[in-house]
Amino acid sequence: AKYGRNELPQEPPTPWWKVLLAQFLDFLMIVLMVVGTVELALQSFIEGAVLWAVVLINAIIGFYQEMK
Repeated sequence: AKYGRNELPQEPPTPWWKVLLAQFLDFLMIVLMVVGTVELALQSFIEGAVLWAVVLINAIIGFYQEMK
């Protein structure tokens, strides 16, 4: 009673949009996005689309795992 409850202070939860944004700020993800954009600019649509699909799938899975 003298010193209060025996608990550690908890940090507030990270907002969902920051968790989602963090998925795209990884160095490897940035490289994949740049290469995918370059491929699309060079009219290599299949390769660019596959790279962007990998980026989006990875971000969705990472976001799901961190929110869980």
